[in-house]
Amino acid sequence: MKNNRFLRPLIVFSIPVLILVLLAAPHVWTTVTGNEIQLKTVPVDPTDLFRGSYVDLHYEIESVDSSLLDDSARSLLINKNRGDYKNVYVQLQQNNTGLYEAALVTLEKPHKGTYLKGRLHIPYDTTNSSLQIKYGLDNF
Repeated sequence: MKNNRFLRPLIVFSIPVLILVLLAAPHVWTTVTGNEIQLKTVPVDPTDLFRGSYVDLHYEIESVDSSLLDDSARSLLINKNRGDYKNVYVQLQQNNTGLYEAALVTLEKPHKGTYLKGRLHIPYDTTNSSLQIKYGLDNF
């Protein structure tokens, strides 16, 4: 009985700590095992009534040309509903300045090379050659 008196608070206090560790584990794993890449940013300098003047950074690879789509990703523009999002993989290549830029957009996960997983926004107007991909890099 005496063991239960000390075991119960230990279990109760260890559960929140365990949950926090489990939430942080994927981000720590990415930091430890991932490769560092440098991306070109596109600054946007908006003014908001409530926030005032601030800087909002976007990555250049968030806007890709439709010519970078492979055949499987290109079929999305025809077959999917407009306004939907579809998971895609963007293969990156390093240019001569050391920055990475988009080389190919595909639905299949590449087996080698540097790539990012993103969500392709299927546009309502398919005549536009620029497509938007969200990576979630600003959330990390």
